[in-house]
Amino acid sequence: MKKTLSVLLLLSAAMPFAPLGVQAASFDCAKASTSVEKLICKTPSLSRADEELGAIYKQAVAVAVIAESVKKEQRGWIARRNECSSAQCLAEEYGTRLLVLRASLTQDAAPSPPAGQPLLVRPAQAETQVVPGRTLHASVVGIVEFGHDAAGGRYDLVSGNARITLSYVWHFSDADLETLSSLDERKTRVRVVGMLKVYAEDGSAAFAQGAPFAVYAAQ
Repeated sequence: MKKTLSVLLLLSAAMPFAPLGVQAASFDCAKASTSVEKLICKTPSLSRADEELGAIYKQAVAVAVIAESVKKEQRGWIARRNECSSAQCLAEEYGTRLLVLRASLTQDAAPSPPAGQPLLVRPAQAETQVVPGRTLHASVVGIVEFGHDAAGGRYDLVSGNARITLSYVWHFSDADLETLSSLDERKTRVRVVGMLKVYAEDGSAAFAQGAPFAVYAAQ
């Protein structure tokens, strides 16, 4: 028994080990040079997300009507991702980009609306500023959360790590704001059916301002 244990210990000592913190990713972690790349490599969930995103991105490029549009988005998104300074920021960026790329793969037909009456319908609106980008059919399940940025207060749809802006508060009626506030407070799971606008400059996404969307109770 002692002899067997000694042999096992010797074999274990002789086996090469991968450097600590190096995980599977879409790039070589041994060559990671930026703080963001190093954080991705040492965080298993981010490393897995990066690997998954790399695979789905290739599929999205292959099926795109204009492949260069997806490539331009991706370059902008990488620059946006590289501005993150925390794992939480990176998780949100990866979650949102994965949601967008998955939507890119299912554009043969618009998704069917769920059964039942919608909780809220936002009609089509004129875009105050036309920004270059793609529009994608989307049907996304998540919870409604209030947020804000430099432009003002808004409501977002949070689905896993993804966060997609529904619209800013001034685009909703008072009745709609009451509905959204109630959904936020109760953390009610909903399904939003509409069009995503994917911005060419940085790959970020929001429900398109010019297109209608409907909010349903998630089944």
